[in-house]
Amino acid sequence: MRLLDADKQLPLWNVQLYLTTSEAHQVVAALTRLLADPEANDHKHVVALDGLREISVSLVTPRKLEDLSRYTEAERRMFEES
Repeated sequence: MRLLDADKQLPLWNVQLYLTTSEAHQVVAALTRLLADPEANDHKHVVALDGLREISVSLVTPRKLEDLSRYTEAERRMFEES
C-alpha cells in the first residue's frame, strides 16, 4: 500500500478514513472495477458527498512498477521510498 498526499506531493504513512455508507460503497465499486483488469492503466476517483474531498485509487502490480515513467515525479519518489 502506498499513500500520497496529492496537495503536498509527499508520501503518507498513516491515514484514517471516515466514510459514509454511500462513500464506502463508492470505494468498493471503484476497486471492483479496477480489479476487473489490474494491469489496465486506470484509476478511479471517489468524491465526498459535499464535493470537498476526494480519494483517488489505483492498483499497483509488479508489471506496472517495471515502468515508473508512467507515474508523476512525486509518485516515483513515493514508490522508491516505500
